[in-house]
Amino acid sequence: MNQLPLTALPPRQTVNADAPSVYFVLRRYAGLIIAGAVLGTVVSAGLWYWLRKTSPYYAAEVTFQVLPPPNLLQDKGTPEAAMSTEEIASFIRRQALYLTGDEMLQQILQRDEFQHDYHDEARQRPSRWLADHQSNPKKYLKQDMQIEQIPNAQVFIVRMLDKDNVEAARLVNAIADVYLDLLRRDTRLAESQRTNDLRSAVDSQKSTVARSERELNNFRENANIGVVTQRHQVEVQTLALLNTEVIKMEGDKVAAESTWNGLKEQATNSAMPLTPDMQQYVENDPTLRNLVATRMAYEQQKNVNVETVGGSASRNTEIDIRLATVAAQIQKLRDQLGNQARQLMVDNAETRYKGLAAQLQNLQQRRDEKDRQVSDLDRALVQYQQMQDAMTSQQKILDDLQGQLTLANLKTPLDDSRVRKFGGDAVPPDPSEVAWPVNWKFIVPGALLGLLLSFGGAYLYELLNTRVRSPRDITKTMQLPLLGFVPDRDDDDAITGDIATAVRTSPGSMVAESFRQIRARLLAQPDGQPLHTLLVASVGPAGGATTVANNLAIALAMHNTRVLLVDANFHRPGLGSIYKNLPSVGLSDVIADPSKIAAAIMESSEQPRLHLMSAGTRSPAGNAEVLESKAFRDLLDQLKTQYDMVIFDGAPLSLVSDGLTIGGRVDGVMAVVRAGEVSRGLVGRVRDQLRGVRANLLGVVLNAAQIHGAGYFKQNYRTFYKYAAPGRPEA
Repeated sequence: MNQLPLTALPPRQTVNADAPSVYFVLRRYAGLIIAGAVLGTVVSAGLWYWLRKTSPYYAAEVTFQVLPPPNLLQDKGTPEAAMSTEEIASFIRRQALYLTGDEMLQQILQRDEFQHDYHDEARQRPSRWLADHQSNPKKYLKQDMQIEQIPNAQVFIVRMLDKDNVEAARLVNAIADVYLDLLRRDTRLAESQRTNDLRSAVDSQKSTVARSERELNNFRENANIGVVTQRHQVEVQTLALLNTEVIKMEGDKVAAESTWNGLKEQATNSAMPLTPDMQQYVENDPTLRNLVATRMAYEQQKNVNVETVGGSASRNTEIDIRLATVAAQIQKLRDQLGNQARQLMVDNAETRYKGLAAQLQNLQQRRDEKDRQVSDLDRALVQYQQMQDAMTSQQKILDDLQGQLTLANLKTPLDDSRVRKFGGDAVPPDPSEVAWPVNWKFIVPGALLGLLLSFGGAYLYELLNTRVRSPRDITKTMQLPLLGFVPDRDDDDAITGDIATAVRTSPGSMVAESFRQIRARLLAQPDGQPLHTLLVASVGPAGGATTVANNLAIALAMHNTRVLLVDANFHRPGLGSIYKNLPSVGLSDVIADPSKIAAAIMESSEQPRLHLMSAGTRSPAGNAEVLESKAFRDLLDQLKTQYDMVIFDGAPLSLVSDGLTIGGRVDGVMAVVRAGEVSRGLVGRVRDQLRGVRANLLGVVLNAAQIHGAGYFKQNYRTFYKYAAPGRPEA
């Protein structure tokens, strides 16, 4: 027989009510969201049109030009080069604060344009603007007055909104006049204060310069700077000569020391050659000279003897002895005198080295003393130079202040403001030029609001909807294994006949293919204990467990597997509605009397390897106790030996305990969930109950999954039938 491996029980995980993804909501409710955006656009467009007809506002404006400071204009030549973009922006920001200040607003509100209605010649009625904003005119004036800088230009605009276009022009012209008057007044006051400050600064700087000049003169006299300068030149030259002599003397000292050390080493090793002077010193020694003379006398006597007596041997021998004695005395004396001469050479070298060292020390002391004298003179000259530089700097500051004061005094009274009108007064705008409401400021936000509201409603609906409708609810939200999904009967046009036998009667349908995929997943389970018995039961009532169990049994039988399909729903048996000739003897009867097993099993006429067993004729009372009995366990063992797979079509798991009892006895449980009928919480409770009886939950089958416009299954259907179309070559 074929054996199906037993799937491993998935790890225990809690039900996770995960929020729906934005992409899922956008796809599923695309039509609703688009309709919301269109509705928002229509409503906002209608509101804009109504406000434009009933409460339009007109904008009148005055343009002002910003001039550079006079000193910058004079230095840099042109206004464009005088001020940077940031300087202009900063100045305009200050003007905006100035225009919205309390004093400015109070002065503007005192103008006749704001106080009286220009239509009323008797001046009895207040202006329409003041009548509309009587509660807090300063606040509303600050709101209605707009200030805008023109990018990359030295101009800014003051704009006023009003329902009357003529009134808007009158009001903004009044604002401009008050602004220029107050700006001119404040500029004059600021220039006057600046001139006074410059005068005070000039006087203070003059005192500082005079004090610096007195201190400089006093220092020049007390330090006798002229004599110090001349003496400094002489002392610097003397110091340079002394430095030269010190360097030369240091070289001589090093050479003398080297000579002395070399002579000492040679004297120690008796390898010192004598200089000609020392050689002469040795040869001039009187004793040595006498010995040399004696030797010469003996040599002459010997020569005489040889000539006179013919070289008597006895007499010559005596003379030779005397010559040898004198020669030995000469050599000994000469060695003594040579050692004395060498020692004298070492002593002379030592004396020369010490003499040079003493001279160098004296010369260095003279140089150091001269260096201190030059440093003292340097300090006096540096201090004098610093005082001169400080006085020059103070004088330059004084000159700059005096120049600024001169420019301030020469400045014409009329040229005392950096702001002027550009283009003249404001004119009433054309009645067709409505400044508010602006169409895009209504339509675009309205469309966005409608889009957000429709999307938010759809998202909230999906968030609050806890029913299981798609594989995502099972796999991602509930984190349960999905064995497969079965499309709804009405959505598959290829179904002919009863959907409960679709695998056999409609093999080319998507429904049949779904059951074949479920069969493939069962056959592809990980290695483990053989899977001989399987419970197929729905979570809730009318879940379609009988349809799933029967189609799965047919699919396994087609796969050369001996299958027994048992109707284990004692309360509402469903297998009899598919197979009309089922024996009345069934499961309940076989449990009560095992000898009836042969009469209870019927072979399917359409599928030879498929056998069927009904629920039986006995009363369903006490079903749990019957299924928990030893007789049911023995029956399971017997059926395992006869069939490769025994499939039980059980009662709903959430209603009665029959399915839980069978689930604890069989090798695996397949839970069937009808899409849109069962909540995720109920599925989670059934899963926990199965774990409580140690049932092996293989996974969930999503039954009757419907197609919708942006749904999960529609593309699957199209792809399947396009691929399975006859005559198409396989890719």
